[in-house]
This record gives sequence, structure tokens and C-alpha cells, in this order.
Amino acid sequence: MIKNCLICGKEFKTYKSKIKLGRGKYCSKKCSLIATNKELIKNGEKTRFKKGERHKWHSHKSVSGEGYVQIFSPNHPFKTKRGYVREHRLVMEEHIGRYLKDDEIVHHINGDKQDNRIENLMIVSKVEHIKIHKPVFFRWNGGDAL
Repeated sequence: MIKNCLICGKEFKTYKSKIKLGRGKYCSKKCSLIATNKELIKNGEKTRFKKGERHKWHSHKSVSGEGYVQIFSPNHPFKTKRGYVREHRLVMEEHIGRYLKDDEIVHHINGDKQDNRIENLMIVSKVEHIKIHKPVFFRWNGGDAL
């Protein structure tokens, strides 16, 4: 299908499927950007991005694949490679006034990984945590630690 560009008037080839999706209005990327910028200026904006706006892929809070809430904390000594720390650990560290040790685990009492109220959190050792989540293993193994 042949159409005329809405910006420069030049003829160009497009497809009905693009027009149905609201595309196929401009002959080139340059004309498309001119149209976008005109629309922004009409709305009183200078660019597509707002000052101080954070991109969704780098927000302050997210949920990990395991279901834990994570907070972006790039200065934390135990952050992930991307700069995140699990929220329940931050809540507990603030409550006790220090960083958690390597052998300390923060357990969610009610089992909800996203319920990070201090009343729902407790510090346990790795062995205690395994006993809580896998009591059958300890009965079978005679109660010995790993």
C-alpha cells in the first residue's frame, strides 16, 4: 500500500497490518522523531524522559525469582552483583543495629517471603533453619547436624 508521509509528504510503501496497529504514518525514522518532538513540545515537555525518573529495569524495589522483595542498595557490603539486598535482611539489620553474620539467617515465621514486618522475622543459624524447613531429614538422620 502506498501512503504519503504525514511530515514531509513523501510517498512510501507500508502495509495494512501496520496501519491497523497505528503505525505506517511516516516515511522514515527522522520524520517519526520530528512528529514525536512536535507532540512533546505541544504538551510542554522538552524530552521523553523526566528529570530524576528511574527506569523500570533499575527501580529501587523488585521481587527476586525466589519470591523475596529486594531493595537497591549499592553501598551495602553484602549486595548482589546488581546492587540489591533482600529486604528482610535489611529490616533485621536495622532492628539489631549491625550487619548480619555469615552464619545468621533471617527466617519468615509465617512462611510469607514478602511479609517483612519485624514481628514476622527471626534470626536462626543455618542448622536451625534446615530443622525448621526439613524436620523429616533430622528425624531420619538421627538428629545429627550436617
